[in-house]
Amino acid sequence: MLDWLEIPDGSPEKRLDLREPKGRLRPAEELMVSGERLYYEGNFAMAAREFGRARRHDPTLFDAWAEEVDACLRAGMVPRAEEVADEAVDTYGKVPVFYAAKALLLAHQGYIEAAYQHSDISVEHDDARMFTWLARGEVVLATAMYGSMRSVDHCFERAAQLDPTRWRATFRAALALLRWGSADRAAERLRHVAERTPANPFVWKVLGDCHRELGDDAAARECYGVALSRRPDYDPAAEALRSMTLWGRLHDRLAQFFGRKRGQ
Repeated sequence: MLDWLEIPDGSPEKRLDLREPKGRLRPAEELMVSGERLYYEGNFAMAAREFGRARRHDPTLFDAWAEEVDACLRAGMVPRAEEVADEAVDTYGKVPVFYAAKALLLAHQGYIEAAYQHSDISVEHDDARMFTWLARGEVVLATAMYGSMRSVDHCFERAAQLDPTRWRATFRAALALLRWGSADRAAERLRHVAERTPANPFVWKVLGDCHRELGDDAAARECYGVALSRRPDYDPAAEALRSMTLWGRLHDRLAQFFGRKRGQ
C-alpha cells in the first residue's frame, strides 16, 4: 500500500496532459482521451467504461480511477461508483485524488459529514488538481447551507485556474450546480462554455435543461433546437423537445404508470 509520498502521479510535473498528446500515446492514455471525449459529450456510462479500461491497463494512472467514479455518478450508477472508489482506497491507501472521488460519492449518497472529512484530506494534500477542487465544490453544494455559495464559487474558480482547456472545469461546475438545484448559476456558466464550444450539442442540451428548470420553456426549446442544428440525430435534445409537447407528457406519464405496474 502506498503512502502519501509514494504517489507516481501525485505532483503536477509528473502528470500527463492527455488533452494535448505529443507523439504516440500508450493504450491507457488513449482510453483516457476517449473517456474524456465521451464524458463531455454526455455519454457518461460509456465514459466510465473507458476510464475503467484505462486504469486496468495501468492501475497507477490514478486519475482514471477518480474519473470513473465521477462518470458513474453522472450516469446514475452509484453502486458501481462505490465499488470503484472503495477498491481504489483499499488497494492504494491514502491517495488524495481517491479521497476526492470518495468525497464526491459520499455527497451523492447523502453522507455529508463523511464527504467533508474525505474532501478535507484531498485538499490538504493535493490542492493543485482540478478534480480535487471540483469535488470540493460539489461537496459544499450538497450541504445546501445558506451562505455556502461563496465557498462553492471559490472552489470552482480554483478548478478553473487549473484547467488548460479554459472550459472543461466551468462545464463540470455547471453540471454540479444543476444537479444540486442551482440552475441559474449553471446556466450562467454554460453560456460561457457555449461560446467556446458552440458545436457541442450536449452543452446546448444541458443549457436547455437549465432554462426548463427555471420555467423558461421558450428558451429551453431554443437551446434544444440549437443542439439539433449542431447534430440533427442528437436524440437527447429531440427527446427533450418531445417531452415538452402535450402528447410527449402524456406518453411519459403512461410509461411511468405501466412501469410501476410491472414493478409491483
